[in-house]
Amino acid sequence: MHTSSSRPVLVCTLVLALAGCGSSSGDEADASTRDAGPSPTDGGSIDAARDAGDDADHDAGAPDAGPWEVPDYTLRVFTSPSGMPVATPYGMNDEGMIVGNAGPEPWSPDSIPIAVGVDDAAIDPLETERGLLAYAHDADDGGRVVGEHDRQPHLWEADGRRVPLQVPEGFFSGAARAIGESGIIAGSYADHDDPPPPVGPRPVAWASASATPVEFLLLDREEPVGQAVAIAGGRIVGSLTSRDGMFAVVWDSLASEPTPLPRPEGALGTEAFGANERGDVVGRALFEGNRVEAYAYWRASDEPAVLGAPEGATESGYAEAHDVDERGVVVGTARVAPGVVHAMLWAAGEAIDLDAHVTTRPAGVRAIVSAAAIDTSGRIAVEVLLDGAQADLPRAIGVLTPVE
Repeated sequence: MHTSSSRPVLVCTLVLALAGCGSSSGDEADASTRDAGPSPTDGGSIDAARDAGDDADHDAGAPDAGPWEVPDYTLRVFTSPSGMPVATPYGMNDEGMIVGNAGPEPWSPDSIPIAVGVDDAAIDPLETERGLLAYAHDADDGGRVVGEHDRQPHLWEADGRRVPLQVPEGFFSGAARAIGESGIIAGSYADHDDPPPPVGPRPVAWASASATPVEFLLLDREEPVGQAVAIAGGRIVGSLTSRDGMFAVVWDSLASEPTPLPRPEGALGTEAFGANERGDVVGRALFEGNRVEAYAYWRASDEPAVLGAPEGATESGYAEAHDVDERGVVVGTARVAPGVVHAMLWAAGEAIDLDAHVTTRPAGVRAIVSAAAIDTSGRIAVEVLLDGAQADLPRAIGVLTPVE
C-alpha cells in the first residue's frame, strides 16, 4: 500500500474559519513537521443527507480485519542527509521505498526530496536544485516518485531523472501528490499562485508524465479549492470545498463528477489523506471547537466513522488518519497527553499507540510521533522525534516492522 500523502501543502490558501492552516493547536503543530494541507472550513449548513455516521459509534461499518492481535514492532531509524535535522515521511510503496523530504528546519526553502529503502542505512536525496523547496509525496512500485520542485509538479523516474509536469494554462505552481501503477498522476495546481482569489490548490491529474493536465470537475464552481491525493482501486481520491464546507471526495475517472463521501454526524468538514484498493478512504474530520478527529469512510457499508483514542490517553481532540491497508488497518497520529502526540494504528475496533509497541528502540529515540503509510506486509513508515535541545526537533524517518 502506498499513500500519496498529500499532506504537505506549504502555503495555506484557504481562509479558514475554524481550523487555521494545517493544525488546529500548538500540540498538533508539534505532531509532525508536515502541514496537513487545506483544513476543512466552516461552511455553515450541512446537508443532512450526506451525514450518515454516529460520532459515538467510532467503528461503525469498519471492515473485518480478521483475528487481530496487537503486534510488536522493531524500529529502524535512517540517517538523514548531512545538515538536514528535519526529515519527514509522506508515502511508501509496496517494495519498501519511503519518500518524503529533509531540510535544515521545518518548511525551509532548502528542503530536498528524499527516498530510502527499508533495508538502507541512509537516506538518498533525489535530483534537485538546492534552495528551491522540493518534496517527494508518493512512489509507485516501479520506483517512480512524484512531488514538487520549485513549487511546480515533478516526476522522478526510477533512474533518477527529474521530469517537470505541465500545469494548466495561465497558472504557475502545482504539486504531484499520487502516482498509480498505470502511470496516472494526481495532485493540484495553483498551490502558490498569486491572487486574485480564489487561488489554489485545485485538483488536477495527468494521464502520463508527458500529458496535458486534466482539471477535475468540482463540487462548487464558486469554491474551487481542493486537491487529489490518492489513486486506488481505479479511482482518484481527494478533497474539495463547497458551500457546505469541505468534503472528502472520489472521482471514478478523470472526466467524472466528484462524489462527496458521507461525513460523521456533526462534522463541519472532512479531508482525505489516503485510500486502499477496496475504496476505503481515511483522513480527518473537523468539529466545533477546533476538534480534529481521525476519519474513515468504509466503502462496503457506505458509512463514515470517527476513529477512537487509545486506552490510557489523558487528552484527545486531535487525530489524523494517513493511510489504510487492504484489511482496513489504519495508521496516523493522535494526541495522547497535553503537548504529546504519538503514531497510531486503528484495527478491529482498537486504537493502538504504536510508540508503546516497539520492542527494539534505537538509542536517542524520544518518541514515534506519526505514521505516514502502511504497506501490504504491515511495515509502517513513521516520523521519529530524536533526543535534542528543542522540544520538537530533530525529526527523522523510520520504519516499523512487525515482529513475527
